[in-house]
Amino acid sequence: MYRAKDRRKPGYELFDQTMYAQTKRRLQLENDLRLSIEREEFQLHYQPIISLQDHSVLGFEALVRWTHPVEQLIFPGEFITIAEETGMIVPLGTWILEQACRQVRQWQKSHPQLSHLKININMTGQQFREPGLLVLLDNLLTETGLEPQYLRLELAESTLIQDTEAIIETLQQIRNRNIQISIDDFGTGYSSLSYLSRFPINNLKIDRSF
Repeated sequence: MYRAKDRRKPGYELFDQTMYAQTKRRLQLENDLRLSIEREEFQLHYQPIISLQDHSVLGFEALVRWTHPVEQLIFPGEFITIAEETGMIVPLGTWILEQACRQVRQWQKSHPQLSHLKININMTGQQFREPGLLVLLDNLLTETGLEPQYLRLELAESTLIQDTEAIIETLQQIRNRNIQISIDDFGTGYSSLSYLSRFPINNLKIDRSF
């Protein structure tokens, strides 16, 4: 039923062995993911952000990978959607924030010439709607010692059309703390350039397809 609904047009789907295998795997991943979050069986990879003018490193984007106890490395495409739909994205996102902020602050201290490094961290709409988000950010910055201007939160364009007014209010409070905001994958959703003027953002990441 849900597969048919996802097609967004009249039609039908037959429950076959392929769908059964997919459903079984999803259930297994969901159970494993819950345990892995408790055990912190994840690692962050840091993708450098390079200046096109002088090729210097400006910062990094934190990319999470799941070090599954049996299947080894699992990429986000397989588990982030499950984490979002089950609510597990909130504790996982908190772990990512803490680890990434702590790591970039360590690099800043170890290499004074890189004190300008920023860290980009992807966040879902569900995380932005969490009541304790602002307190969480304040506590993390205090505990890790990272200055707020070196933290950049990335929000997918698709999130902007959900609870828009609430998202704008949250974004404004984040910007008031001098934390930067970036819109990711612009051009894949339904917003327009004029629509963006409503959001207090610092950066716009344009999708390749756009």
